[in-house]
Amino acid sequence: MAVLAAGSFGFQLHGKKLMDAWWLVRMKTKPNARRTSWLLIKGLNVGARPRGASDFLVEQPLSVISGRAIEEITPGNERLKFLG
Repeated sequence: MAVLAAGSFGFQLHGKKLMDAWWLVRMKTKPNARRTSWLLIKGLNVGARPRGASDFLVEQPLSVISGRAIEEITPGNERLKFLG
């Protein structure tokens, strides 16, 4: 893709839980770097809930695809404890 070769790629998500604009931006490569690093940046938050609204993850904690909770998908995974 020419846009990735240029170093940035903008896209829109229109999902049930994940939406709005996002950018994938290539970082400047350091001389000794083994690979290219990219940043995923959230754009304008048009789909954001108003301040004080209920927690979306509490209302809809299950996966849209599998219908399972994160604990069922990755039981015992310490890196995912921050999600709960």
